[in-house]
Amino acid sequence: MIQLSDGRQAPGRWICGLPAFRYGWAPDGLATRRQLRAEHLSPGGHEPYALLLWRRDRAFAWLYRLDLAQPARTPTPAQQAALTRAMAARRWCAGCQQHADHCVAPVHRTVWRLHGQDRRLRGMTLRQPGVGITNPHPKGAAHV
Repeated sequence: MIQLSDGRQAPGRWICGLPAFRYGWAPDGLATRRQLRAEHLSPGGHEPYALLLWRRDRAFAWLYRLDLAQPARTPTPAQQAALTRAMAARRWCAGCQQHADHCVAPVHRTVWRLHGQDRRLRGMTLRQPGVGITNPHPKGAAHV
């Protein structure tokens, strides 16, 4: 049992000097960064209070105390404009010189319908969007 900062006890153990809880067993009053962000809060410069473990202890997330969380900063208009320009640049296709409706691959900077028509990926050929993916080697055909 772990003694919490408010005097309660919760089932858990100690790992590297931090209380650790299994997935679904974290006590009330603790939240991950994503949960804080969903509530428009931030850790406020405070260190993590505990660990949340899953996948047989091979994956973890930091847990922060809700009573120490602070309201998240709102971006300034200049920051909002910079983010808008950055996201527009991520959607720009260098091949067709147009904005795509999704972020293009940073390696090629082109949409897949232009770059990947004849590309082989794990034994499959990518086709035009909507046509699907077909196997270039029919069943029973020998290939090297």
